Amino acid sequence: LEFRRVLFRSTEDIKPILDTDCVRCHNTRNANGRVDLSTYAAVMREVRAGNAASPLVRVAQQGGSMYREWSGDRAAKATLLRRWVVDFQAKETR
Repeated sequence: LEFRRVLFRSTEDIKPILDTDCVRCHNTRNANGRVDLSTYAAVMREVRAGNAASPLVRVAQQGGSMYREWSGDRAAKATLLRRWVVDFQAKETR
């Protein structure tokens, strides 16, 4: 994962990760825990822009209930998600 970008963008940087690791269980048909992560609008129901205590950030970080569901480099994905929410205000576009 590339961390040197000037700004993270939901469509290019976050959605592919969520689609790979989260959406199989958190979508409109199968919203485990009543959480749908299939669209930007749905993701934003689990995010408070700028807030590291956002539900999505909490469960995705090491020690969180969904951290083990990340494929590949879990730490990098958790960091990217946290930076997108906290540092880049969960922006949809650049």
